[in-house]
Amino acid sequence: MLFSLLAALCFGISDIFTKVASTNLREKKMFFLNSIFSLPIAYLFFSISGGRFPHNLKDFFILASIQSLSVIAYIFFFLALIDGPVSIVASVIAGYSVVSVIGGPIFLNESLTNLQIIGVILVISGTISISYIPTNKRIKGGRWILWTFLATILWGIWALFVKKFENIVDPRTMPLIFGIIAPFIWLPMLKKELFKIKFSRKEKREIVFVIISIFLSTVGGFLFYKSVKTIYVALATPIVSSYPIFTLIGSFLFLKEKFLKHQYISFAAIMVGIFLCTGNFNVF
Repeated sequence: MLFSLLAALCFGISDIFTKVASTNLREKKMFFLNSIFSLPIAYLFFSISGGRFPHNLKDFFILASIQSLSVIAYIFFFLALIDGPVSIVASVIAGYSVVSVIGGPIFLNESLTNLQIIGVILVISGTISISYIPTNKRIKGGRWILWTFLATILWGIWALFVKKFENIVDPRTMPLIFGIIAPFIWLPMLKKELFKIKFSRKEKREIVFVIISIFLSTVGGFLFYKSVKTIYVALATPIVSSYPIFTLIGSFLFLKEKFLKHQYISFAAIMVGIFLCTGNFNVF
């Protein structure tokens, strides 16, 4: 459970740096930076942590296929952000753990106590709610709805496969495999605009923030894989996906952003939910 909370903390802080960087960098520049820096940062972490690359070609193919699901999910997330309202896209995708919670007991024979089930429901509903920011703008339909749905489903399935093949998953190596695959799938998405992307001197700070964000996400990914290897995926994914709570706290402390009324309730729901998830309280 500790690894899940630490992963959520890393992802939450990473989101703060992404939020600050995105004030001056548009989505496509952010996407480009993630494409070119994911591999070197993942390799640096891999080298420092003493990771081992899979020698078995079959194992590498399985792990590469698993990570491809996450890489493609990021593409759908990126496409959804371009056309859709950020708050709704973020809040829906924050609920990707629903897929893992349903799939864990069905496909992986995981069993949760009654109170843990209540805890999971509280964490997921609180996470979705805390990510939502009301807007006065009229929300239009479009392909962003499809992209949001596909990203949510793919990340949920990805988590299930990580648990399914936990015997060959090395938490130190998985971010590297992700970093190897990502540029080959992400960069072609930019097409002709790839060669038109330029950065000004004023954007140096934002570039540094993106690099820090990627590093924190890499560490968060490592901790997520550790958590999935130690506890049920039906417990790990809801707790890890509750990272917006740390983003909210960090934004309040460092960016002077204020809590919305519904976010206080969401915060409490997540805290109670995490507490219920931590113990084996089968009292019903």
